[in-house]
Amino acid sequence: MDNYRRTKDSRSFRRFLGEKFKIKRHNSVHYDPLDADFSEIGLDDPLFAELDENNIEFYDDKEEIEKVQIFGTDGKRIIPILTDSKGRLLISGRIIISPVSFKEVIIRDLVTKDIVQATRTFDLARYTVASFIVVNHGSNSATVQLEESPNQVLFQFDPPEMLIDPGSFKVFTPTRFVRFARVTFRSTHPAQPTKIDIFFQAQGSI
Repeated sequence: MDNYRRTKDSRSFRRFLGEKFKIKRHNSVHYDPLDADFSEIGLDDPLFAELDENNIEFYDDKEEIEKVQIFGTDGKRIIPILTDSKGRLLISGRIIISPVSFKEVIIRDLVTKDIVQATRTFDLARYTVASFIVVNHGSNSATVQLEESPNQVLFQFDPPEMLIDPGSFKVFTPTRFVRFARVTFRSTHPAQPTKIDIFFQAQGSI
């Protein structure tokens, strides 16, 4: 009975003994065996004697870590998933890095006028990022704006319109994805033309 004495308060022992206590003392199916009060039950109680006759052992409940083996398939066999010493998933395979391409187009010595002019249309579909850089190397200011189009027929301004002073430049980058884009430009003040260079620079995996 020493084992019972040591494990009298264990959860598994209380549940087992409580089931018998429920039937013999309460005769109720609604009685929770874990609510049984064993404070007045001695080791010479018939309940203990019955346990001893059945040679049943109980042990203190302890928290245990559940271990699960996970399997996968390679298409032909079922094989275990590999982990490292800390249980982290090991992943193997081929990493394919696509080469990054760079595209640059330079349009030089464009002369502004009082009317709005436009560059040719650039297809941005193959690029992840693209920008237009407008450099004013003339003697007067220029007014420049980016235009976007889904089909090279319908165009919409991508605000804001920017004024570029002589000897400076501005960068225009589309703020949303539209396949086509171009740059429009004009003289800021009537009869005061200037010269500009436009750089188209784009990058992508193609």
